[in-house]
Amino acid sequence: MRGWIVFIALAIMSSMVFLALQMNNLNEQLTVLQAEVMLSDSNIERVEDTTHAMIECLTTLDERTQVLQNIVAEIVDYDEKQDVNVQLLQEQTKLLDKYLFEVMIQAAEQAAIQIEHEINSGDPLPEMIARTLPAVVAVGTEMQGRFELSGSGAIISIENGHVLTAAHVVRGRAVFIVQMHDGGLVDVVQVLSDRLSDTALLVLDVNDPDYSPTIELELFSGEIQFGDRIGIIGHPWGLENSVSEGVVSHPKRWMSDPSNRYSYCMQFDAASNPGNSGGPVLNMNGQIIGIVSFFRHGGSLQCSGVGFAVPHFEILEYLELSKPLL
Repeated sequence: MRGWIVFIALAIMSSMVFLALQMNNLNEQLTVLQAEVMLSDSNIERVEDTTHAMIECLTTLDERTQVLQNIVAEIVDYDEKQDVNVQLLQEQTKLLDKYLFEVMIQAAEQAAIQIEHEINSGDPLPEMIARTLPAVVAVGTEMQGRFELSGSGAIISIENGHVLTAAHVVRGRAVFIVQMHDGGLVDVVQVLSDRLSDTALLVLDVNDPDYSPTIELELFSGEIQFGDRIGIIGHPWGLENSVSEGVVSHPKRWMSDPSNRYSYCMQFDAASNPGNSGGPVLNMNGQIIGIVSFFRHGGSLQCSGVGFAVPHFEILEYLELSKPLL
């Protein structure tokens, strides 16, 4: 743009030089004519014509100079505006660079937080088991001063001394005791059971000095999905506080139990053996989604393979119906 200004300035100077040369020639002619006036009056008209020509030339020069000055002013103004636009563009570019840098930093921080969370979170099963294990008890009887295991159970109310287990665990016997997580034995003062759903609720003697639970388990109330991960805590074959894991194979299967009674069952693939019966089937939040009811392997009840549990919705219904009896 500045090249144009130089070009126009040169053009103005060239025009002025050209006009100056013309004026010089006119002056010379005027001098000659003035000399001739002295010789002849007839040359007066020529002098006047030349004078008019000089005046017209000066007027033209002044007009051209004004036009060129206006052009130069416009070019300078345009150049100044361009400088302002370039400055604004540079400032906006700096702001954009700063914004992009901040976005990149935020994205990197969020990615770092996510990676740290994934590293720290790890497998939820160990933490869930460690938290819920003290709420799992052994259910049985006392024979000749020795605890005889019938199955497993879970404390669902510390205040009321309520233990959830399977009905077949407490079938055929009148007196039961519960072995707490710390080994203390507590008497059962009331037994409510439903053979159809294979659900039982035991009421413990909360005044017993060995009654010292530290946690109660919550019943799940949502929808169980195929493939939901589970953990089972119980006492298979009398092996205290044993843990197995698996997934929900079928959340709501209609089938008969070994006594030929039909009801809804939750099918799972976690290892389950005698002694697990009545124990809690837990989701990864530590909520009860079922209680171990029975298990099959090739049509027999000899070892774990395909396990079944009373689903949480059957348990919730039974507990609601049992309230008037407590």
